[in-house]
Amino acid sequence: MPDCRPPSIRNRATAGPRRTDPGAIARDRRVASLASDPQPAKNDGVSWNIAGDPPTKYLRQEALVGLGHAEGAGRRRRGALDAYTQAGALGGPYRTGALLATGRLQAASGHAGEARAVYESLLKTAADEETKALLTQKLGALRAPQAGAK
Repeated sequence: MPDCRPPSIRNRATAGPRRTDPGAIARDRRVASLASDPQPAKNDGVSWNIAGDPPTKYLRQEALVGLGHAEGAGRRRRGALDAYTQAGALGGPYRTGALLATGRLQAASGHAGEARAVYESLLKTAADEETKALLTQKLGALRAPQAGAK
């Protein structure tokens, strides 16, 4: 029976002593699964959640929030803003956080009008008093520099 394993696994198995490290075994299995799949992007959970149609919308929203966080950490505001905006458009558990991040990035980019619109729309739908107080404070901070500039 021919050896059907990918060359990277086949060569590694015959090249030396057997590997028993759990991390190495997991990597070997990951390589084997990627080598056997003609579309490796589908094996990546985040890519699947963002590009595909996940079984529930909250998975896509969670992936977009994670992407926005990663883009923001890498100082790529445009990518973070796009990801947070898409996540905020989906109705789900991460909507408020995504829209707060969208408003924060809009304000940091100098787009006070867009930030104010995001915060005002959130204020209309805010359920608890803490969120309303936070949004009122953010709206006040956006108005304060304009009043001093006149």
